[in-house]
Amino acid sequence: MNLRSISHKSPIFISTRSFAHSRRILSAKKPWFVDEEEHDEQPIAGLSTPKQASPTVKPPPANAPAYLVSTYMFLAQSPLIDPATLHLGSPLPANAHPDPDLPLPILKKVLKSRGRMPKEAGYGRGVGEGPGQGVYQWEVVAQVKEGAEMRGAVEVVSASVRNMLRREFPQAPRPPKPLHKDQKDGWELLDLGNAAVHICSRKAWERWMDPSRQW
Repeated sequence: MNLRSISHKSPIFISTRSFAHSRRILSAKKPWFVDEEEHDEQPIAGLSTPKQASPTVKPPPANAPAYLVSTYMFLAQSPLIDPATLHLGSPLPANAHPDPDLPLPILKKVLKSRGRMPKEAGYGRGVGEGPGQGVYQWEVVAQVKEGAEMRGAVEVVSASVRNMLRREFPQAPRPPKPLHKDQKDGWELLDLGNAAVHICSRKAWERWMDPSRQW
C-alpha cells in the first residue's frame, strides 16, 4: 500500500493522530484527570495549630530614662524572654518586702560589680527608705523562658543587652563585665549606676524576685 495514497480522513491516519495525542497526555508532568486546584496540598482540618497571640507588654513609664525604655522594648522582642514577666519601674520598697533576707544576694552582686559594699544597704530590691533612696532608682526585670536557662539564655540575653546599650546609648552608664561567665544561680545583674537590669531564670525569679508581687 502506498502511504501517499492514504487520505487525511482515513481511519489509519485518524488512529495515528489519536495515538500521538494520547502520548502527549501521558507524557505531561501532571495526569490529565487531576484538577489544578486539587493538585495543590491543602491543610488537613483539625491538624493545623492556630498561632497563639503573645501576651501584651505593658507600656513603660513615661518618666523612665530613654536607655531603660529601649532596654525594656529590646527584651520584649527577645525570643528567649517570657514577656509576661517584664517589668520596668521603681524597685520594691522596704516596707512592702515580705522577707528581709531576700535583698542580700542583690547587695552581694552590687558588691562584686562595684568592688565595695554600697552605703545604701536597705531592704527591697536595692531600695532604702523609699523609692529612689537606695542603691537603684530604676529596675528592669526579665525572666528567660522555662528551660532556656539550661542552654545559657541568661548569659546570652545579658550580653545582648550590653551590646545594645553600647551601640545605641554610648553615653549611658555601662555595666561592668561579669566576673564569671557561668551564672550558677541563674541570675545576672547589670549594674547601670542608678538602675539595674535583672535577667533571671524562673527558679531565680521565684527565689529572689518576690513572686507574690503583682506587676
